[in-house]
This record gives sequence, C-alpha cells and structure tokens, in this order.
Amino acid sequence: MPSKDAHLAAARENQRAIDYLSERLDQFPGWTATIAFYKALHVVEALFAVDGAAGSGHTDKHEIRNRVLKTTTRYQQIWKNYRELFQTSLIARYLRANENGPEYEIFSRYMPPEAVKKLVLGHWLLQVQKSAAHLAGEESFKV
Repeated sequence: MPSKDAHLAAARENQRAIDYLSERLDQFPGWTATIAFYKALHVVEALFAVDGAAGSGHTDKHEIRNRVLKTTTRYQQIWKNYRELFQTSLIARYLRANENGPEYEIFSRYMPPEAVKKLVLGHWLLQVQKSAAHLAGEESFKV
C-alpha cells in the first residue's frame, strides 16, 4: 500500500500537470478537471494513511473511498468538495456522471474553462487540500 509520502508525491506530480494545462485551459478543461480530481484522490489517500481510515489506511476503489468519506463525520467537509470533483471528472471522462444522468456532447458544455478555474481549481480542490491539512495537522498536505 502506498505511503502518505507516496500519495503526496503523486499529488504534487498532478499539480505540475494542472499548472501546465492551466495555461491551456481553453483547450483542456476536461483533462484539467480530471487531474484535479486525481490530485484530490491522492490527498485523501494520504490522509487515510495518517488516520488509518478504511481499516488499512488505503482504499483501491472509488466506491469504498467515497463511502468512507461520506459516512465518516470527520471527513464531511472533504466529502462535500471531493464529491463535486468526482462527479465533474466522471463527466469529463465519460460525458455523463452516471447512467441515469444527462449526457453532454463535450465537457465544456457542462463546465466552461472559466468555471473549471473558479470552481474545480479555485474552490473544490483547494477546500479538499485545506481540510486534509487541517485534519492531518500537517502543512505538507497543502501540495
């Protein structure tokens, strides 16, 4: 199972990709949103490693990770923002969030680049990072 430090290193790598794509946000809003979600995933997994969440302190499946975030009072603030990142990444990758949800021809019809910058990067991802840093009591989570 990857360690806290391994997950934070992956989060930093994702941030470098976000920085690169942010300069081309008009071209890659969906990929930027997807990478932002995966950065949040690694921040959450680093927190789980510190907390020992989900029994082993590591989850391999979105379903399990989402359940732990959703049902653990300690993680409610993270879940509120992580859920938005997860749903947005599903739409970016599959052009719908679930089999009953609306379909989109292209991601930018769901969320234009300026909204990716404001909501995905400027709010949801930032809040996941801040909440994880607070819960872990470590500045290293603000990657």
